Amino acid sequence: MKFEDVSQDVIDLFEKVKEEYFPELEGAYFKLIFRTKKKSSNGTIVVGEIKKLGELNKFFSSAEIDREDGYDYAIILDKNIYNVLHEDDKKRVLRHELRHCSVDHDKKQPYSTRSHTIEDFYEDVELEAMPGGDPRWMERVSDICSSIYDSNDE
Repeated sequence: MKFEDVSQDVIDLFEKVKEEYFPELEGAYFKLIFRTKKKSSNGTIVVGEIKKLGELNKFFSSAEIDREDGYDYAIILDKNIYNVLHEDDKKRVLRHELRHCSVDHDKKQPYSTRSHTIEDFYEDVELEAMPGGDPRWMERVSDICSSIYDSNDE
């Protein structure tokens, strides 16, 4: 199958990242999934993506979490890449996907998604420019993606 549930350690790291950087998402429900096959978009390998779930998907997921509204978002991670990343890069990937979330609790449907503010997000550029950060983390992860899938294609 092309998709599978993530392991508990991924969920634990995700919850840690969400709690540290995104307290406004405390009431949002996320389904984390591994994609087991390569996906590309505009010639770039997709490491992670987030989707705002529509009414039908929310209905299908409602029984899984015993919540009438089901999940609000799905985060899909490339298993082959995610599993070889250093923990700091795993956090960066998860944080990047969470940056796509937008919350407005005054709306009937408070959760939505947003596009990049630049190739990344201004917030992450500033964060990675601080001591201990890595402003070129995306480039390094992209190299890892290429090496994994180039070797698999041979």
